[in-house]
Amino acid sequence: MVLKQPAVIGLDIGTTGAKGILVTGRGRVLAEAAASYDVLTPRPFWAEQWPQVWLDGAVAVLQDLARQAAESGDAKDAGPGAGSTAGARGAAARGGGRSGISIEALCISSLYGGSGVPCDEHLEPLHPALIWMDRRAVEQSRAAVARVGLGRLQAITGNGADPYYGFTKVLWLKEKRPDVWAKTRHLVTPNAYLIYRLTGSLCMDYSSAGNIGGFFDLERRRWSDQLLAEFGIPARLFSDNLVASDAIVGRLTAEAAGWTGLPAGLPVVAGGIDAAVATFAAGVLKEGQHAAMIGTSMCWGTVHERGILSPTLVSMPYVIEPGRLTYSFGGAATAGGAAKWFRDRFGQEEAERARARGLSPYALLDEAAAAIPAGSDGVVTLPYFMGERSPLWDPYVRAGVVGLTLYHTKAHVYRSILESVAYTLRQNMEIVRAAGTNLDPPLVLDPVLRVVGGVAASDVWTQIIADVTGYPAIRPLVSSDAPLGDALLAAKAVGLVDDYASAIEQWVRWRAPIQPQAANRPVYDETYASFVELYRLLKGFWGDQS
Repeated sequence: MVLKQPAVIGLDIGTTGAKGILVTGRGRVLAEAAASYDVLTPRPFWAEQWPQVWLDGAVAVLQDLARQAAESGDAKDAGPGAGSTAGARGAAARGGGRSGISIEALCISSLYGGSGVPCDEHLEPLHPALIWMDRRAVEQSRAAVARVGLGRLQAITGNGADPYYGFTKVLWLKEKRPDVWAKTRHLVTPNAYLIYRLTGSLCMDYSSAGNIGGFFDLERRRWSDQLLAEFGIPARLFSDNLVASDAIVGRLTAEAAGWTGLPAGLPVVAGGIDAAVATFAAGVLKEGQHAAMIGTSMCWGTVHERGILSPTLVSMPYVIEPGRLTYSFGGAATAGGAAKWFRDRFGQEEAERARARGLSPYALLDEAAAAIPAGSDGVVTLPYFMGERSPLWDPYVRAGVVGLTLYHTKAHVYRSILESVAYTLRQNMEIVRAAGTNLDPPLVLDPVLRVVGGVAASDVWTQIIADVTGYPAIRPLVSSDAPLGDALLAAKAVGLVDDYASAIEQWVRWRAPIQPQAANRPVYDETYASFVELYRLLKGFWGDQS
């Protein structure tokens, strides 16, 4: 009799690519896979995606994971955090016992899909989704405030009005694309769209519903009939099948099994917004714990009981205990995206040198930035390449570099970009403290800032974050962002884990904390104050760019 290892798949559909992992019930990562795709930017500050790119990316990742699962032959579970794709393959190649893998469930998280995908009555897409980074709905944001009042909107939804929010993008579609609007029967979030294509079931998890903003009643955890009516939006456009992120919502169809190589009938779990899922994977389970997910953008957040911490934050039901816990976060519209912009525009030399040495260009940019002192010798960057979200909520502000002299080099500018994201992180943390939330909860003996996402790979950037915020920064030994959170949700859904706290303790191992350097605190306090003041001085300079 062949004993098979039970495992689950966590799949995240991100802004520029899909990532997936295959994980045992004890948290051992057996396989990883990724696929990339693009964002359409037909005009400045527009950003949209047809859902086919998400489906193609998901299928490519799932096919790869299914193949690796079939090839894996390591019968021994080496314990938490151990193993990798290479390790599993190596064991098979060495002739380890061929236990095989039994894939028990799949869970899907996704980027914040903004408007969602407008679909007809057959769930066929009519228009690209206006994703989170799209900034076109400025007029609609103003009109929403004029119609219902900002205070009332915040009191019902826990959120404000800004082009970031999905509800303002929906209002843009209604106003600017009447031909599409006339045919629209469903507005479907990215993970819900994929779940539908894989299972035939249509649903929406609570975090995705709450993140749409303006149409969702945060206190009552359901769509606001009152606000939908006032905005003239039919309630039928949004799924009334609201589910917890760890709920089994369907099973893989025979057709989808053919696409992916996974077994027909495989349970599919709802998942949620990737930032919240990554925060969960980082072990944020109770009030006062907090994590920063820093990739293309930055989302730093914490959880709390129902209520509103601050109207400048984004709030939604959390991915666990969604009836009780609220996830509130602040975030920069561009974080790693700003570093990528610099690399693409000014890092050609580093890219060539890195290619010759088999390194990432970021490794060489980091090396140069590490040689620049804290505060970048007076260079301050405002990282507002796509306007800004929390805490500014300013669609007009633009990026800028201030303080340059003939002495400065591009390494100064690059380091100042890294520092600017840390300053934005600190701004959001201070808002939560001012709202009365203790980010050093009494039961936590060693308060830390958990850092996950691509930026966690940078020692230099993580040190800057620790220095600017004053918190020891910890990073997972192996990737522990949204795909791992999805895997945890899937494992709980099918009974492979009983308790999230103990499972995360077993699944996630952390590197030694990067401690704040006390010597850098004075210069960072001073430069942070300059960063905040620069925005105040320049606010309105760019004017209405719509």
